[in-house]
Amino acid sequence: MKHPIYLFFILFLAFLTLGSCNSQKETTTTVANPEDSLPGRKVMIMYPDSTPNIVHFYKVDSSGNLTNELLREIRYYKNKKKYTDCSFVTVKEDSAYHAVKDGPAFAYHKNGKIQTEAFYVKGKEQGEYKVYREDGTPLYEGHYNMGERDGEWKFYFKHGQVAKWGFYKNGICSGKWIDYEIDGEIIRTIDANDTTIVCNDCPKCINLLKRKK
Repeated sequence: MKHPIYLFFILFLAFLTLGSCNSQKETTTTVANPEDSLPGRKVMIMYPDSTPNIVHFYKVDSSGNLTNELLREIRYYKNKKKYTDCSFVTVKEDSAYHAVKDGPAFAYHKNGKIQTEAFYVKGKEQGEYKVYREDGTPLYEGHYNMGERDGEWKFYFKHGQVAKWGFYKNGICSGKWIDYEIDGEIIRTIDANDTTIVCNDCPKCINLLKRKK
């Protein structure tokens, strides 16, 4: 008669253990956004459903109070995913203080993939700059020097092949530029000078396009 009771006791313990494991599993899968608990966080604008639209992070003083020095700004889509995430610094201009981008800056597609990777120094793009399509493939990439395109730039077809390659100097397309077919064959090579329209979006090319109209 002892064996049925003993077997029932073992099954009861197994049931409790399984229930405990399931409970623990459910708890660990619910993870809060760690940025919600960062010091200096302040929701500036909310959507109608009370989810954040624009969130600022301010410097905190020794007493734990928020100062007026903005350090970071995150903007969200309505689906609660990030739209932009930028670092800031407070600078003084004309006797007034205001925040400008300074440090890493990211923009995101609605699917969560990165759209833009950039770096700013006191409000101006500096260094490597990359833009991606929604599927994560590169759209174009290059370099900035104090807010102006400078150095080598590449523009890509949808599947990653280089479509256009060239250089900028002080924000103006300059030197040799090459257009490619999707199979890598060169379509044309052109010298970007004061009279040629090459990149279509630098100030020189825009002015030349306006004159054509």
